[in-house]
Amino acid sequence: MSEWMALFLAVLQGATEFLPISSSGHLVLAQEVFQVEHGTLTFDILVHVGTLLSVFIVFWNQLWRLVQYALRDGWVLMKREGAKAAWHTNPQGNLILGIIVATIPTGVIGFFGKDYFEKMFSSLESLGWQFLITGVALAITLFIKGKPEPSAMPAADSRIGGIPMEKSAISLYAAFTIGIMQAVAIVPAISRSGMTIAAALILGLGRRASFEFSFLISIPAILGALLLEGRNMTSGEAFSPTVGFIGLAASALTGWICLILLRKMVQSGAFGFFCIYCFAIGIWAIFRF
Repeated sequence: MSEWMALFLAVLQGATEFLPISSSGHLVLAQEVFQVEHGTLTFDILVHVGTLLSVFIVFWNQLWRLVQYALRDGWVLMKREGAKAAWHTNPQGNLILGIIVATIPTGVIGFFGKDYFEKMFSSLESLGWQFLITGVALAITLFIKGKPEPSAMPAADSRIGGIPMEKSAISLYAAFTIGIMQAVAIVPAISRSGMTIAAALILGLGRRASFEFSFLISIPAILGALLLEGRNMTSGEAFSPTVGFIGLAASALTGWICLILLRKMVQSGAFGFFCIYCFAIGIWAIFRF
């Protein structure tokens, strides 16, 4: 693989992984239409690691607070007031539980059906219909009025030495439903971020919480995908360290930029306008004008 090809694939992955236009759908399109060389499995894993790094960078504060609660504060509160108070009533504990609940359908369908769905729906025409489905979900969000609400990441609990709690923003029902939408996005041109943020907005989570929860649950999903792909790695997939560094750095930088951009678009209500792009590329893929 050339360095320029590595840069192109890394930027494509970093941009489309988070913007609601489907990374896997664009990679398949690039291969089918423009005869773009696909990277090796090792390179694919590297660029996915790069995009995962960008999520950790953007959500570092939220993730650190969740880790502290999961490893320390949650257990302190559970000893004092019981498991329900720590992991259901408490907003931080409830958010951790929500992430776990949302990950269940993704993990089940991803483990048992990933290869099947990717092969079954990888033709150019089927990709077009998938882009249209994503476009419809995005278009619906344009008719949802945003409302002020706490972030998906609540404040610390005063009962365990923090500041007063905020009201929990995400029910377990909503978390499971959003998790199903994330699982549906295993189909190549169905956007993960598009379907999960749209589902969260439709369920009434509000813009900030919808964005945050969508990407908090993306972490176990991406990690799971990396583990599944890692099983198929072979020793014959070596490439130059320069190509590897370009893939990792470019995907991380592009992912970080796109996450910041998407956050602003979700909070401003412009998120749904990505439907125009999805409709356009979907119609083109079906009819090949």
